[in-house]
Amino acid sequence: MTYLFLAARIIVGLLLLVSGLGKLANRAEFVRAVEAYQLLPKSSLPIFGLALPLAELVTGIMMLAGVLNPIPPYAACGLFLIFIVAITINLLRGSTDTPCGCFAGRLEKISWTLVIRNLMLTSLALLSLGKFVWLSLLLVAVYVITSTVRATRIKLASTQESTL
Repeated sequence: MTYLFLAARIIVGLLLLVSGLGKLANRAEFVRAVEAYQLLPKSSLPIFGLALPLAELVTGIMMLAGVLNPIPPYAACGLFLIFIVAITINLLRGSTDTPCGCFAGRLEKISWTLVIRNLMLTSLALLSLGKFVWLSLLLVAVYVITSTVRATRIKLASTQESTL
């Protein structure tokens, strides 16, 4: 089980590190993505556009280094919960064309699959502490299944369009 906890810590740490670096490298694009969510005042966007990627970067480095436990895994959970709330609010508004801003540079749109992905990442952060093992594994399985179904649907839809 120790290897499972270590793997969860490395996965979450690398993801946050790459995400934070991508947002910092494409900061203007990330700020535009955050603005599209329409959740923050425009005056706070530049500060948020710097603070969030730095929080991801620091949390990712701390997760990878395994220092100051349990602070980094709980900080990662907090970040993922912010993403879940922001995405859910916009999906409930009907805004499915909003760019996720997850890894600035990618033009992925928000979806319920992203909500599930962030729930899974939250559970992986907790798993790195040895908590909620079965819940974490269940959420990973749900994410894999929903992603596979979604990819299959997209592939089937594009195949049907090309035959018309």
